[in-house]
Amino acid sequence: MTGPPAQSNTPIAYRRDIDGLRAVAVAAVILYHYGLPGLGGGYVGVDVFFVVSGYLMMSLIHRDLLAGDFSIARFYERRVRRIVPALVVMLLATMACGFVVLFPRAFETLGKTAIAAALSAANVAFWRRTGYFAQSADQMPLLHTWSLSLEEQFYLCFPLLMVFTARTLARRYGAVLWTLAAASFGVSLVSVAFAPQAAFYLLPSRLWELAAGAIVALHSRTSEPRPVRDAALAIAGLALIGVAAASYSMTTRFPGVAALLPCAGAALVLGAGAAASTPVHRALGWRPLASIGRISYSLYLWHWPIYVLAQQALARPLTPADAGALVALTGGVAALSWRYVEQPFRKPGGVLPRRPLFIASGAAIAATVALALAVVFSRGLPARFGPETLGILAVGPPEANCDRASLPNAELGPMCAIGNPAARRRSFVLWGDSHAKAIAPAVADAAARYGLAGEFSWLGDCPPLLGLQRERWSDRSCQDRNDAMVRYLHATGIRTVILAARWSSSLDVIGDGAGRPHLSWQYDEASRERSIDENRRVFRRSLARTLAILRAAGHDVTIVGPVPEAAFSVPEMLARRRLQGRSLDPGTTLAAFEARNRVVLDAFQSDPDAAYVFPHRLLCTSAEAHCATVRDGRPLYADHSHLSRFGAESVSALFEPLFESIAAAGVDAGLRSTEGQRPW
Repeated sequence: MTGPPAQSNTPIAYRRDIDGLRAVAVAAVILYHYGLPGLGGGYVGVDVFFVVSGYLMMSLIHRDLLAGDFSIARFYERRVRRIVPALVVMLLATMACGFVVLFPRAFETLGKTAIAAALSAANVAFWRRTGYFAQSADQMPLLHTWSLSLEEQFYLCFPLLMVFTARTLARRYGAVLWTLAAASFGVSLVSVAFAPQAAFYLLPSRLWELAAGAIVALHSRTSEPRPVRDAALAIAGLALIGVAAASYSMTTRFPGVAALLPCAGAALVLGAGAAASTPVHRALGWRPLASIGRISYSLYLWHWPIYVLAQQALARPLTPADAGALVALTGGVAALSWRYVEQPFRKPGGVLPRRPLFIASGAAIAATVALALAVVFSRGLPARFGPETLGILAVGPPEANCDRASLPNAELGPMCAIGNPAARRRSFVLWGDSHAKAIAPAVADAAARYGLAGEFSWLGDCPPLLGLQRERWSDRSCQDRNDAMVRYLHATGIRTVILAARWSSSLDVIGDGAGRPHLSWQYDEASRERSIDENRRVFRRSLARTLAILRAAGHDVTIVGPVPEAAFSVPEMLARRRLQGRSLDPGTTLAAFEARNRVVLDAFQSDPDAAYVFPHRLLCTSAEAHCATVRDGRPLYADHSHLSRFGAESVSALFEPLFESIAAAGVDAGLRSTEGQRPW
């Protein structure tokens, strides 16, 4: 295991069809990210890459172990030559472009993710970015590096495991690989049900995909060529990949069982072509297709930063022409990266021999991390922009803190006091999710004008709907909190209850442009069916249940309707359009708002006994039925869906009839009884 003989540097037999398979995988990912219709599951291309990586790694390691000349140092040298130069260049170029294009908050996030990507920990970093107001995918140019980090973690551990197997387990590679794959698949099944973020990003639930490729490499050594059978298996494998890419979507629970289709498909293609080439494999090896596969690493590296940075710079959704131009740009940049960055380093003893290579790679990674740290500690270099731009961006997302905390509640935590601080009693409770937090200033200001005060409690991604459960919730914190709120209302005797939430998010399964699904199936005690239609029925049942329980306890309920949502972060888009001298308010239309919220609005109209406040009636008032995102040059939103404080103040008048009626009825109008009431 010391000095490598000459044969160890001889590559395994080159299979052009594997490059063709890589081309299929990278094309699926890129076209999916660029929104090609009919390719809702294009993200499975990443899983095909995992299987191919496992196959090639096992082929190399097993060959050298059988020859008795495997070298850990040589293995890592190959991986460094393959991965590090192109990755470092992409990271540095992305940060340079981010300096020009991105606003401070996004640039600071880019610095943080660049550190994680350089240290092979991007998948862990993105898994941990679970904050409710974390940036969306189209603001994170390095989100795609999660899969690279996951593979790098595999490369770090896998050869050590194989050496251990060779030395202490009598070379029982098959038994070890099958055991590893089975255990990892079990972790994936459990994680996708209870911790979908971890299932998607982390190695334990993805390891079986790489192990599947390794198993194929191990067993295909002894296979005999059978042209008809092998061609049929390859066709079946490509069909499985195609079915997954065409039929999967953001509603697919992934990875778990769903990942079997693309992984099995890739394994069939690889295994069927191991003994001899078939017409199918020769088709995959078609030179133009194989040429794309040869630069697939660079294509994958560059496509997502180009997409994200271009969308940020254009300050508008991409058109099909834009997408086509960016795909062409990606191809050109990837070809240059392959020719002038990848290739010079690929050959052993090429630009740098092993020891200088390790030193130079470590220095390049350290320099990248140092540069990224400077970006992070400077808070994204805000000095790049003038005070007007920074003032617009300062709107930011709504904060989770409370200006005037009330006495804590054992089950709900601290409550927030809102309204007139001089009021002796609480007349109402505002209850909801982060959209309730955003509308709270409107409620507080209107209540204060009538000398009234109340309390406010919010929990992100937790609508005030009793009995509602969501598949993506990892625990019962939302349900328990909602049940506790009902008990709190009963104990305090507060009569007036105001419910506010992002109601439409309870209806659909959402996802992001990086292929990371957010499973949002929801259910209740009546049904666990997984469908969009059932999501909507569960919403109606939960709303009806909540209103019935509150009314039975003697509460008067006011529901705050949904606000129109923009397709972008309004402060950032406003700031960018100001810099570019363009129109300032590309908000949505009233028709689009009503279409998105049709189920919600219909459900509200079906219950005439509840009182409603509809912010869109003041936000969508122009003759063109346009819903404003900017007023008097100021953003009405803190991001794409939460109102800013200025936006909340703009709709505060809608709450005046409610508080006028409470004030006119007397100081205790908002109470069921005065028992248990505390002065402020």
